[in-house]
Amino acid sequence: MKMNNSVILNNESVLRNKYFFILCLYLRDKVKNSNYINEFIFQGYKYNYLILNINILFKNLKSLLNIIKNIMFKNGNILILHTNNHLLNVLLQLNCIKYNLSFLLPNENNNQANVFKILNKFPDLVLSFDYKYNYHFLTKLTQYNIPIICITDFLSKNIVNNMYYYLIINNNSFYINILLIFLIFNNIDISKKTFLK
Repeated sequence: MKMNNSVILNNESVLRNKYFFILCLYLRDKVKNSNYINEFIFQGYKYNYLILNINILFKNLKSLLNIIKNIMFKNGNILILHTNNHLLNVLLQLNCIKYNLSFLLPNENNNQANVFKILNKFPDLVLSFDYKYNYHFLTKLTQYNIPIICITDFLSKNIVNNMYYYLIINNNSFYINILLIFLIFNNIDISKKTFLK
């Protein structure tokens, strides 16, 4: 069901809801400094925030979940990169252990060759919850033609030129990261169960 963006933008009770507001990007710097962010992914301004177009956000999120699902249907290997947040790293690592996925620890991203030696399987997909923090490692990975999904609050030239899959969202918010972790790993769980049937 589509949500009416103009109604959302003018609904005070929705806009003041903290769980809705985690979908916001701060207005000035992020948009003015990027030539790569398409204006259609935003629905307007309110309270000095730039509000994402909810329908496009959901469509993009669904597309990324489908990419993950297709990899898991083929029993593929997903490599998940660490973030700059210790608590998120703990949550990601616990989920990776639970679902038998590869998790790159902070001290392992310095030497690219060693990383691939310690992995049981070469990754079929790389997932970054923190593009800015993983930037250098992701740039090195580009030469291997591995599909890469970046969750970011800023669309950079590097993401566009290297044709990464991406989701623009306020990933500085702990709430949104928890929501994404739930959606992604729930998707992995369902896909794995389908593969094992």
